[in-house]
Amino acid sequence: MNLRLAIGISLGCALAAAPASSAAQEGPDGPRLIVMVTVDQLRADLLDRFQPAFSGGFARLRREGRSYLSASHAHAVTHTAAGHATLSTGVFPARSGIVANSWTQRDGDEWKPGMYAVQDASAPIVGYPQAEGRSPRNLLRGGLADWVMKANPAARVVSLSLKDRAAITMAGKARGEVYWLLSGVGRFVTSTYYRDSYPDWVTEFNDSMMPAILADTAWESSVPPEDRALARDDEGVPFEGDGVHTTFPHLAALEAVPGDSAAFVGWALAQPRADRAVLELGKRAVRELELGQRGPVDFLSVSLSATDYVGHGYGPFSQEQLDNLIRLDQELGAFLEYLD
Repeated sequence: MNLRLAIGISLGCALAAAPASSAAQEGPDGPRLIVMVTVDQLRADLLDRFQPAFSGGFARLRREGRSYLSASHAHAVTHTAAGHATLSTGVFPARSGIVANSWTQRDGDEWKPGMYAVQDASAPIVGYPQAEGRSPRNLLRGGLADWVMKANPAARVVSLSLKDRAAITMAGKARGEVYWLLSGVGRFVTSTYYRDSYPDWVTEFNDSMMPAILADTAWESSVPPEDRALARDDEGVPFEGDGVHTTFPHLAALEAVPGDSAAFVGWALAQPRADRAVLELGKRAVRELELGQRGPVDFLSVSLSATDYVGHGYGPFSQEQLDNLIRLDQELGAFLEYLD
């Protein structure tokens, strides 16, 4: 691993990252970029079960990295928002303030349901004022990104995800470059908590790369025939997908609402291509913002959500999850090579 890169990858629940305070004091051969990669819902046992199919990023991390075999969350609610806030801040949900994805909250003498983890009406989405506002307003503690910026105010913080509740919580309270994919739109957005307009590199990515990523109307298996036995046969499994289209190929014409562009985007981004979008934007951020190349120790978080959506939709041992993780293995491998 490049000595100028301190990388932590949290697979479902485990975390390993270099402390920002010590990294900031490193000499010329010390870390210049702290990278946090979170794979939402990735159970540790899947890395063992599907290991023969991996040759990219997962294989490299197992070969060159460090694994914490007893690492786990010590809290019950492992929802995306609560889990990411814990990874970011290092405290339990009761102390971070992010106790779930949403919850019921007392207001005066009344209990009001529907408090979303990162909702904030005072921070509208830039360019989409009709969308609900988002910020870390409910987060009570600072996180790793805040500590990096405190160590050196010239540091740059970038946090990216398909999900707003992942991108925002991983950035702590830092007002960095924080972007997520707006539901039904298929473009990376941010809120006025972070900035009032989009930088050219994000706009160009949305205009040129996102249409290409969303172009395919079919999700076909990339699993080699010799590896298909690693997952179970899912033909006719009633709890998968819509209960009817449970096997590859998955076609938008059959599984998304015809003529509904928002429904198509939702269908497409519940697949491996969502992680490709986040990692490609991560590469763009490294280049455009010169992360880790200017002197200060910078921070980059990429939270990958496809495994979570595929797991909910098809199950952890499905052919779809095996295909998703094979694709993610390759994308992570390319991402690590780019960082090198």
